[in-house]
Amino acid sequence: MDREIEIALGLTDASTAGSSLTRLRWVFATCVAISVLNDLLFTLFKDTYGIYLTDYAAKLLMLLLVLMVWRTLPPAPSNRLSVWTFPLLWLGLVVFSQAIEPLSVFLGQGWQLFRWPFIENPWLWWLDLSLGLILVATVEEMVDRRLALAVLPGPMWGRLVVSSLLFGLAHWGQGYGHMAETAVFGLVFGLVYLWTGSLKLVIAAHYAVDFLVFGMGKGEL
Repeated sequence: MDREIEIALGLTDASTAGSSLTRLRWVFATCVAISVLNDLLFTLFKDTYGIYLTDYAAKLLMLLLVLMVWRTLPPAPSNRLSVWTFPLLWLGLVVFSQAIEPLSVFLGQGWQLFRWPFIENPWLWWLDLSLGLILVATVEEMVDRRLALAVLPGPMWGRLVVSSLLFGLAHWGQGYGHMAETAVFGLVFGLVYLWTGSLKLVIAAHYAVDFLVFGMGKGEL
């Protein structure tokens, strides 16, 4: 499988191919580590806006790392979307994400470490709902769908499962209920990405889901 990735990268020299693939995987591993440690850092800012600033800083760092290797990624799946199917699939993903919310409630919050604080200032609230959530959705889909499914070892179904579990793990600080819900969320979004070849679709759906969650309560309770 590694050899297939190297061929997809257009690399024939063994040493060059190995170093490029290793660099991509190191970037992915670093982004995963940042995501996991991020929730631990949140505990330093309980019920303060420091949680949001820490999250933005982590996402910007991840974005910088991914952009450094973006051009060397293997080709994405072929785009099969038409102008008509995009809004229908987008709506389907958003509805599905709302439908699985009871899973988190059923499993419980478990070891929840922090709660997203309310943003009382309306200007800061809208800034978070626009630029903040766009940043989060874009970076998480670039890392957990585009990068993960391109460079993880093994068959594609295995990469899909592992990337979804890692996506759930990145939200561990909100309890095992939310972690499980997020893993399912990632699995379905990964399947749609592989089927359609459209990263823009899953980013747009991811943003809409986060907008509904944070927009209805000025924070995730």
